Amino acid sequence: MRVQRYVQQVAEAIAAVVRLDIAVYDDASHLVAATGHGVHRDIWQNLKDFVCREAMRTRQAILNREPGRSRVCAPCSLAPHCPEKADITCPILLKAEPIGVITINAFDEEQKERLLGNADHFMDFSQKMAEMISVKVAEQHLFDRIYYLAQQLKIFIGSVHEAIVAIDARGNVVEFNPAAEALFRLPAGKVVGKPLDAFLSDSVLLEALRTGRGCVEQEVFHRIGSHQVHAVCTAQPIVQDGQVTGVVATFRDMTQARRLAYELVSADKTGDCTLDDIKGISPGLENVKRQAQSVANSDSTVLIIGESGTGKELFARAIHAASHRRTGPFRAFNCAAIPETLAESELFGYEEGAFTGARRRGKPGRIELASGGTLFLDEVGDMPFYLQAKLLRVLEEHRVERVGGTSPVEVDLRLVAATHRSLEDMVKRGEFRHDLYYRLNVIPLFIPPLRERREDIEVLMGHFLDRYRHILGKEVDGFSAEVYRLFLSYPWPGNVRELQNAIQYAVHMETTRTIRPQSIPARIREAAPPLAPPPGLPPAFPASHPFIPGSVAAGMAGQTFDQQPLDQQPLPSLREAEKALLAAALSRYGRTMEGKRTVARILGVDLATVYRKMKRYHLS
Repeated sequence: MRVQRYVQQVAEAIAAVVRLDIAVYDDASHLVAATGHGVHRDIWQNLKDFVCREAMRTRQAILNREPGRSRVCAPCSLAPHCPEKADITCPILLKAEPIGVITINAFDEEQKERLLGNADHFMDFSQKMAEMISVKVAEQHLFDRIYYLAQQLKIFIGSVHEAIVAIDARGNVVEFNPAAEALFRLPAGKVVGKPLDAFLSDSVLLEALRTGRGCVEQEVFHRIGSHQVHAVCTAQPIVQDGQVTGVVATFRDMTQARRLAYELVSADKTGDCTLDDIKGISPGLENVKRQAQSVANSDSTVLIIGESGTGKELFARAIHAASHRRTGPFRAFNCAAIPETLAESELFGYEEGAFTGARRRGKPGRIELASGGTLFLDEVGDMPFYLQAKLLRVLEEHRVERVGGTSPVEVDLRLVAATHRSLEDMVKRGEFRHDLYYRLNVIPLFIPPLRERREDIEVLMGHFLDRYRHILGKEVDGFSAEVYRLFLSYPWPGNVRELQNAIQYAVHMETTRTIRPQSIPARIREAAPPLAPPPGLPPAFPASHPFIPGSVAAGMAGQTFDQQPLDQQPLPSLREAEKALLAAALSRYGRTMEGKRTVARILGVDLATVYRKMKRYHLS
């Protein structure tokens, strides 16, 4: 039925030549085309239903010399009064399967004589006509399949995120998908059918069309009006009979390519950090965290100032995680860790052939790789003076020019810088550009050193202990009272980083469930002032935990622990010590919800454990 119009034309042409009536049926015995008496479709349907099915069943042509009297006509209600005089019914086969029949019919004696007198000729003729119709049906099937695949391909091309551009042998655009419209900011209606070089001159597609050589992941720059396209292109020529008949290319926006590369190379997610991950309860730290939260969602430049080891990069990562750029890359660059000779190429990138040993096709710098996200410049005070001018230009123009390059690359990033030095003093001494300083010092954040926020020491001790006992698989539950005293009295010149390393060292060295003084770094033990023993306690008695009340210590008075075997030392019960410790902590921090949370953090347990212990010791 899909080729009904064509079959009707064939039937009419045959009927005009042989002066006999023609009818064509499909495999369900539905009349497809007819001539002459065939216009009376009901009569044709009744006449041919049985013969059609027999011809398709046997896959053989049937010559019916006496319609109505033959075996196949017996079931027909019109058999005794059949209006036909003779007919030939030939099956139409497609891949050896019947899809219908074509019949040549005689309705009077003259037509009967002509049909039967040339029966062999008409049998052969009907088979040829059946083959012709079969070929047409096959062509229709092929066309339907091609149309379906074309529609499927069109939907696929329209749904992919990469821009797809295709040209024919003359360089005219034949495909321009929605992603290409977005990337090049051109509607497909103004591009398709037009020469590609009318809007994309010096394109890799035209080069591939001319040379027959494609490219893979080639960096390209195109300027369309005021809009610059910076993308990665893969172009492949279409070759037919040895001739290039077109080119298909995909374009991926460089910002998306950078983001994908960042996700692939940043498999270690331990670097991700939020403001909640920065541990501490001191007012100074809480104030810095509030300031960071308030400025995180803007694009203003942030300058983080603090001593080495205070966690400047953690704050930078936390600001990035709290910003609208959180899905973009976070790229860190330590200005003090890269040799001056390499700093420029690492930060700004370079083009192919820019210097001896330059990578083929060049390399994007950290600034380009941070586009769409955040660039963190650590120790910005150590940046070479001549690079400061280039950085200032990037911040003002939002474009970066690679070493050896001539085409500036547009970048969209947020800058967070950090330093432990006084940039203001460096500006006065002429060691740092004053214009860059004012460009960086838009929002300053000052992180206090650890010695000025001693409330955070115990919190950090518990935090790092929990981390390293899990990493190292050690069963270490806490710290002795003497270790607490040593840590609280130590000045921590290396700040949080030094504390973290000290805990890691101690977990490695400790062989019991409690970290003792002999397991911590020697410099911490040696720097602590001597402990003055409380009245009534011998010098050998270890210092009590700051939270243990004097009554517990008094119960231990008079004992010299270092002079007796451990199993002979009269220690208070664990329950008594635990109850006293919890009661002292609750007394100090209060019984509010926030106070109980603080107690949980200080003691290194969860809130549920605090409630359970309070109930056990009747401290509720």
